[in-house]
Amino acid sequence: VTPLLRRIRVTHRVETVLEAEGVFIDAIGAVVALVTLQIVISPAVEDIAMGALDVFLRLGFGVVAGGVCGVLLALLLRVKRVVPEGLENVLTLSIALALFQVSNAILPESGITSVTAAGFVVGNMRTHVGEDLREFKEQLTVLFIGMLFVLLAADVRLDEVRALGTPGILTVLCLMFVIRPLNVAASTVGSDLTWKERTFIAWLSPRGVVAAAIASLFAQDIAAFGIYGGDGLRALVFLVIAVTVLLQGLTGGLVASALGLRRPSHQGTVIIGANELGHAIGNLLREHGEEVVFVDHNPNACHVVERDRFQVVYGNPLEDRSLQRARIDDRAALVAVSRSDELNYIVGKNVAERYRLRQVGIAASRAQSTVNPKMIREIGANMLFGEPRDLELWSLRLRRGLAAVLACRVTAAPKGDAPFAPPSNILLPLVTVRKGKATVFHDASGLKADDRIHVAVFQERREEAETWLQEQGWIVEA
Repeated sequence: VTPLLRRIRVTHRVETVLEAEGVFIDAIGAVVALVTLQIVISPAVEDIAMGALDVFLRLGFGVVAGGVCGVLLALLLRVKRVVPEGLENVLTLSIALALFQVSNAILPESGITSVTAAGFVVGNMRTHVGEDLREFKEQLTVLFIGMLFVLLAADVRLDEVRALGTPGILTVLCLMFVIRPLNVAASTVGSDLTWKERTFIAWLSPRGVVAAAIASLFAQDIAAFGIYGGDGLRALVFLVIAVTVLLQGLTGGLVASALGLRRPSHQGTVIIGANELGHAIGNLLREHGEEVVFVDHNPNACHVVERDRFQVVYGNPLEDRSLQRARIDDRAALVAVSRSDELNYIVGKNVAERYRLRQVGIAASRAQSTVNPKMIREIGANMLFGEPRDLELWSLRLRRGLAAVLACRVTAAPKGDAPFAPPSNILLPLVTVRKGKATVFHDASGLKADDRIHVAVFQERREEAETWLQEQGWIVEA
C-alpha cells in the first residue's frame, strides 16, 4: 500500500488511514487467522472460547513485549557512543529478529505483533540514527518482499489457479466489491470521513506478502490434519493478490482523481528561518497568491509570523519530521534564510537530494566562508539573492525599520549575461514576479523586460539606491 500511496499522493487523512491499516492489519490479521484455523480444526466449544481468549492474549503480549523492547532500543540509539558507530542498523535488525523469535517461543504467533509494536515505538522516538534506520528499513523491505514473493509463489502451480475457474473469479470479485465496502462502511461508522474518502479506502486494498505467507502456512497445517483444499486455498489467495495489486494499483490514481482526493503537487514555498528577512519574503510571496510555510526552532520568531497568520512548523529543520509536517514533498520551492549558513546548506542539500522540488534556494552570509556559491550549485541548488549577503544586517534593518521594500518594473533586461549586481548593502533583491508568478530572487533568475522585482532598500541611502535603479532604466512603482 505504501508504495502505491507515494505514487498516487492522496490527501493526508486518507493516506494515514490506509497506511495505519496496512501496518496493523498484518499483525492483527495474522494472529486472528491463525487462531481461527485452530478453532476450525478443533471445533469444540471449549476450544472456541479459548481461541477467542488467545487472540487477545497474543495481541496484548505482543504489544507489551514490543513496546518495552522498542523503548529500550530507542534509548540505546538516542545516546551516542552507547552503540558503536556504524553498528546501529545491525543492532536494530538483530534485536528485531531476536524479539520475533523470543515472543513466538513464549506465546506462539505473537512475534509479528511484537516487532510491529517495537517498530512503531522506535519510529516515533527521537534517535540520532533515525534517518539511517529508515533508509536501511526501505532497503530491507525491497529485498525481503521481492525474495518472499518469489519463494512463496514457487509453491503455487498455475494448474491450481486455473482449477479455481469461475467460482474463484467470483470469490475475488465478491471480496473486492462486496466484502471490502461493507468492511469499510462498518469500520468508519461515526467517523468524519466523507463518502469520497470512504469510497477510495474501500477501493484501494491490495493484499500482499503477509497474506501469501499465512496462506502457505494454512496449506501446510490443513494438509497435516488430512483436510482437503489447502492447495486450493493458497491458489485463491495468490489470485486475490494478483487481481487486487494489478487492478487497484493501476486504477488507484484514476479513482483518486475522479473523487478529487489527489494532493496538489508542487505548490507553495517552505521558508527555513522565521526571522525578519524570511518574514518579508513570505509577505511578498503571499501577496502574489503563493502558499507559505515557515519552519523554525525559535519560539519567539515563530510566534511573530504566526500572528501574521502564516502556517508555522515549530521544530528543528534538520529533523525530517519537521519537514514532513510542512508537507515538503508537496511543495514547489524551499527557501533557506536562517541565520546559520551551515543549517541552510544542510537542509537545502537534504531536500535537494530527497525531494523533487522545482527550486531549492540557499542563502549564505558574507561574514562566513564555510558555505560558498560553488558548494550550493554543486548540490543542484540556487544561490539566493544572487551572491552571499549579510543576512544578519538585513534582518536587523528590517526589524528596526531601517529598510523598506520597493517594487520596481523592469523596462529593459540587463545586457548580455550581465548579472543583477546592485550596490552592496544598499539594495537586496528579494522576489521577482513574472507573469503573475512570484519566486525568490537567486543567481539564475535572469531578469526580463516587464518583470517586477521587489528589493529591500537601506533607508539612509534610499536616494542613492533609487538613482541606481533609474540608471538601469527601471521604474520604481512603490
